[in-house]
Amino acid sequence: MRSILALLRKDLLNELRHREVLSLLVGLAILVALILAIGINGAFISPEAVRKLYPALIWVVSVLICTISIGKSFEYEAAGQAIDGVLLRLDQVWQLFLAKVISNYAVVAVGHFTAMLMLALFFDVPLTVFSVPMVVVALLVLWGYAALATLISALTVRSSLRSMLLPLLLLPLLFPLLFGAIELSSVIMLGSSPQGVSHWLALVIGLDLLYSVCGLLLFEHAVRD
Repeated sequence: MRSILALLRKDLLNELRHREVLSLLVGLAILVALILAIGINGAFISPEAVRKLYPALIWVVSVLICTISIGKSFEYEAAGQAIDGVLLRLDQVWQLFLAKVISNYAVVAVGHFTAMLMLALFFDVPLTVFSVPMVVVALLVLWGYAALATLISALTVRSSLRSMLLPLLLLPLLFPLLFGAIELSSVIMLGSSPQGVSHWLALVIGLDLLYSVCGLLLFEHAVRD
């Protein structure tokens, strides 16, 4: 536990000191939301149609900006092969995985809620979208995203093409989680039929557990090989 807290503290202090990922996330969230707003408003789509699109838009934008930014997850450790030194000092490699997941989770949560806010402002969607159920769904989905993205980042950390490989490997594996997130968000926001909500929620929770367990089991092989 002490090792996890030390690693987590190191990651968060690095991010607060340099603010590279957070600045990139917030900047991308504003830019992508603005581009979408200009394009959709220019197409004269009705406000009601925009409201129906909003649940899908927030997750597409969130995954886009977070995937671009998550590539920096192991940037400090990858520099000068410092990750080998980190691994030598750890009794259990899963501690590094868990610390990385938590730090990535915090960062992508900032990006996601920034994207939600920007899209709501640009599309004139009531800020009631930040209801407790929407926030709970977002937090559940983002944990699964952080766990999977951390594992894939570890797989690509030693590759010179990691910025290209990360989205190519991550997005197909992320699809079922993203689909469940859109379905749950649509039901909550649009007040459509709640039929099947339990199935989508079970899918999201199940994928969270699957990605987390796979990460714990495979992370050591990913970073050492």
